[in-house]
Amino acid sequence: MTNHTLPTNVNNQSSAQDQRTAARQIGWLRSWGGRLRYLAIVVLLLGVLKTGHTTHWTFGLASAIPTSVPSPSQPSSSSSSVKVAEVSPAEAPKEVSNLELSKSSIEKAGIRFGRVERRPIRQTIPAHGVVSYNKNSLARLTSRVPGTVWRVEKQVGQAVRKSDVLAIVEARDVGQAKANLLQAVVKHGQTLRLRDRLKSVSEAVSDRARSDAEAEFRQAKIELMNSVQELVNLGLPIALREVLDLDDETLAKKLHFLGLPPEVVAGLDLHTTTTNLLPICAPFDGIVIGREMTVGEVVAPSESHFEIADTRRMWIVLEVRKEDANLVRIGQRIQFTPDGMAGEISANVDWISTEVDSETRTLQVRAEVDNPVLPITTSTTGTPVSEQRLLRAQAFGMGEILVREEDWALTVPNDAVHWERGHHVVYAYDGERFSQIKIVSGVRERHWTEIRSGLKDDMVVATEGSHVIKAELQIVASQP
Repeated sequence: MTNHTLPTNVNNQSSAQDQRTAARQIGWLRSWGGRLRYLAIVVLLLGVLKTGHTTHWTFGLASAIPTSVPSPSQPSSSSSSVKVAEVSPAEAPKEVSNLELSKSSIEKAGIRFGRVERRPIRQTIPAHGVVSYNKNSLARLTSRVPGTVWRVEKQVGQAVRKSDVLAIVEARDVGQAKANLLQAVVKHGQTLRLRDRLKSVSEAVSDRARSDAEAEFRQAKIELMNSVQELVNLGLPIALREVLDLDDETLAKKLHFLGLPPEVVAGLDLHTTTTNLLPICAPFDGIVIGREMTVGEVVAPSESHFEIADTRRMWIVLEVRKEDANLVRIGQRIQFTPDGMAGEISANVDWISTEVDSETRTLQVRAEVDNPVLPITTSTTGTPVSEQRLLRAQAFGMGEILVREEDWALTVPNDAVHWERGHHVVYAYDGERFSQIKIVSGVRERHWTEIRSGLKDDMVVATEGSHVIKAELQIVASQP
């Protein structure tokens, strides 16, 4: 029995192995079959895309569609190709510019009428603005040499006159410059006397001695001039002629308090007060708007210590939109109303910027104006204070620039003007029908629109309710 059973087992194992092999082959074929179908679909889609792109998505059908049809009166050709006439393009919508409405229809539609009239009209550019100090009368003052604040004479808000002392600085360089001048004066006098003496005894001295004396005198004179100029550069007023006319003692007293006003000198002791004093003075009439200085503080020329502004004339700077920039001209009239203030300030454009602001994309336009004085007030102690003026720096406001002004312009009410197919139009009425008229409009004010061309005086036009006429004309134009 063993000999008959063994072949059967072997056959069964071989059959199972064949089945597994077949199953693997079928799975492989199914796998690749799916991939091939996917690849075929992709290739087909790519072919469609290429063909569509080449034929502009007509797929060759456009050439098969006749662009015209034969006329019934034309005989057909015996040739294989049929000759056809071109079909005309679609008709453009017709334009209708006249419309008749009965009186009752006009009343039901609420249509009102107005006339073309002559009236004054103004073209203006609105612009936001700000008030600023007149930069031509704004000074930031500093000490011309390093030193220590010795005295402060003026405070913020006080009015000052030209040459008023704001503060006094004690500076070693000032004392040294005064000493150099005194030494130069002494040397100048010595060389002058020596030169004159040698000239008087010219027979007893050589020409070289006289020449040397003359050279020393000229050198001393140059040094004296330089010493005088050094004090002038420090802001201390003194002249060479004045120095030469004074004796040494008088000159020393003059230099001691040089540049200080008499009212300040009157309270100083000549023997105990230093000669190193340098005043900081106001360059023009104005108001102290800034002070960064305290007694005993060390100051340097690189720092600003006082700020003076002449508030009698201020600047108004307007920000004009760049689309309106080409309309602005020097000399045009400006009306400006500061925020929170009644009344307007009038001025003329005196400067137009050469560049558009990189952030706001606006053009700066400036006008210089007189700053009106407010009623004079006094303090509680009865001491007069600096005069108060209407305009204050950094105050915002709204302005307008007068671009054009017409005394007798042709106008219609704003309700009469419509936009139709790229043109402004109005609907004129002759008593029987409405006619659509193209116009060129100009300035648009609150109630009136300027008419540059297209209308004449005393023409009657539809105003309120004229949109009904526009709609009716569109309906008529759309009908076949």
